[in-house]
Amino acid sequence: MSSIAPPTCDTAACEGRPFVDGRKVLCNGIVSDWEGPVQEVYAPIFKEGTQEKILIGYQARMAESDALAALDAATASWNHGRGAWALASPAHRVAKIQELVVELKKHREQIVNVLMWEICKTSADAAKEFDRTMDYIQGTLDAHRELLGGDNAFKQIGGVLAQVKRRPVGVMLNMGPFNYPFNETYCTLIPALLMGNSVVMKLPNVGCLAHICTMEVYARVFPAGVVNFVSGAGRTT
Repeated sequence: MSSIAPPTCDTAACEGRPFVDGRKVLCNGIVSDWEGPVQEVYAPIFKEGTQEKILIGYQARMAESDALAALDAATASWNHGRGAWALASPAHRVAKIQELVVELKKHREQIVNVLMWEICKTSADAAKEFDRTMDYIQGTLDAHRELLGGDNAFKQIGGVLAQVKRRPVGVMLNMGPFNYPFNETYCTLIPALLMGNSVVMKLPNVGCLAHICTMEVYARVFPAGVVNFVSGAGRTT
């Protein structure tokens, strides 16, 4: 049985490849240069007629101490439930998530291109992943508003009179898989943020570049320490 040939691209196609310099980290609201070990990120595509893979970016290979620093930043922003984000009104948090969407859409073309090259999605599938994620966020916001409309009202169920109140619970770990690195990550990230939790986002080793593109967005939109990125080997971070 003959082996399956790896995907290749010609010179013209290679000129459209992305390059995301991930030699940086987002911790405690600051995007800073990373001077530690890095991992080269290659597309699963070879240059036509060669065995040479195509370099499309770098990923910071953080150590356990770096991951703990991100956790400390998230814990400080939470501040036992007394942090600015935890105490913010639901309306304010909704407004900030909407601001996030506006900023992310400015990077749509870059994120779609990165998804194509890093995990070998088609252009259509990469675009669908981004657009479906934006639709999911809007749907979550709509559902959140509907839930808020019923809060603080007294309800009687089975003879018990109760009042529903919703509160954040603390620091959340947020992760996504390699095959849907953008969409699946946001499916847990957005609800956690909407409720006022702080987050440590562990980037997937494959599919990390789409998130690295957004570091500066999170640094601008959210208070320091509310969203922190961690990248590197799972056993150490």
